[in-house]
Amino acid sequence: MDNNYKEDGGMGGSITASILQNELTKSLQGKMANHPPVTASSQSNKSSQISQIQPNDTNIVPGAESLLINLFEVRDSLIDTFSSLDIHSTSATKLTDNINKIGASIISLGGSIDDFDPMEHVSGLQMPNLQKNASRVIETTKQCYSLGQIEGEILSNDKIVMTFSGSENNTLFKAKAKIGSYNGWSGNEAIDYIYTPGAGKISVKAFQDGRWVDKSNSYSISWELTEEPKTASEQKNEKKENIVEEDQKEITNNLDNDDFPIEEK
Repeated sequence: MDNNYKEDGGMGGSITASILQNELTKSLQGKMANHPPVTASSQSNKSSQISQIQPNDTNIVPGAESLLINLFEVRDSLIDTFSSLDIHSTSATKLTDNINKIGASIISLGGSIDDFDPMEHVSGLQMPNLQKNASRVIETTKQCYSLGQIEGEILSNDKIVMTFSGSENNTLFKAKAKIGSYNGWSGNEAIDYIYTPGAGKISVKAFQDGRWVDKSNSYSISWELTEEPKTASEQKNEKKENIVEEDQKEITNNLDNDDFPIEEK
């Protein structure tokens, strides 16, 4: 066993699968030839495969239901391991052989699987920089959000904290949200917040086809809202700021509408 382990480069799972297959073949030989496979189901959906395993299914060898479930799980685990290997390595070749043996055993027991295609489970792409993508989400939100002030913080590769603050009528509000991604950040998302008294809504949106599309179902969102009335001084200062802002707009409009004669010499 030790020699095989070293030769496989640490592929203990493939050796276990091989032993399991051999034992299955010995114990079930001669019992399975008359059992055609059930309707084919997708290899990528193990739960769909297992859901077809019913105790009264005449296609399945009697008493083999739990064994089939275990074989599906072992095969899926081996395929996950295969995805991390160099497809040209000896370990990948041996693992492919054992995955196919497990598949043959499943079919012999009356189960159904798709053929294992090694090329469907390898890639030349590395994992994206998830923390960089999370940072892009914060920056995009700051760039695009127009209803108040924003602060952002990265908690981990898949979690960020966003704080939205602003004012509505005579109320100051602050909404602090923790957003987690189930599948990792793509980088094209932004966090949106619409305030209403005592409530509001925080959502995750992605920019697609020229518009923001709600993708909140793929994210976990928890948040809290704090509100407080503006003081008389804050209300007075806000009125002054609004007056100054209106005066500046009026001056700008007047300048835009003036005709400046061009003197030619």
